[in-house]
Amino acid sequence: RDPLWSRGLGDVYKRQDFSGRVEAVERVEIRPRVSGTIDAVHFQDGQLVKKGALLFTIDPRPYKAELARAEAARAGAQARLALAKTELERTKRLLEERAVAQRELDTRENALQEADANLKATDAAVLSARLNLQYTEITAPVSGRVSRAEITVGNLVATGPTAPTLTTVVSVSPCLLYTSPSPRDQRGS
Repeated sequence: RDPLWSRGLGDVYKRQDFSGRVEAVERVEIRPRVSGTIDAVHFQDGQLVKKGALLFTIDPRPYKAELARAEAARAGAQARLALAKTELERTKRLLEERAVAQRELDTRENALQEADANLKATDAAVLSARLNLQYTEITAPVSGRVSRAEITVGNLVATGPTAPTLTTVVSVSPCLLYTSPSPRDQRGS
């Protein structure tokens, strides 16, 4: 028996000291997904933020204008599709009466397919414009502590592989602990 145990001192544990470092589980560099001028910074350096919290706003005006242009183009494409459908139906009736050639029907069917494809392209343009407008509001992808604003209000930012880091968010809980035992501890001394 351990002599300390027999004296009623309770459990005795061997203590070991290790050097180590604490690291966040998640670390995200915040970069712009659209180009523009920084309109606002919505956090204080070192602040704790929740996932989805607004961090930066990029000037949304050019992206609102692009969305309006894309929606107008879509409205025009919808009108052309409706006209193509009407003309196709009219041509089918005229073909039954032998008032037009088969070639005219083929032309109208092709026009309908083109109008439908054009509408799909404008739908995609509206979706892209709406997405770019959403990207003008840069939010925290994870909860954690935000570093300092590397780019401040009034500065122009661009996208791409060389886009600047606006700030960094690191999670605070849970954290990882990395330790390195000393050579003596590795030998079992």
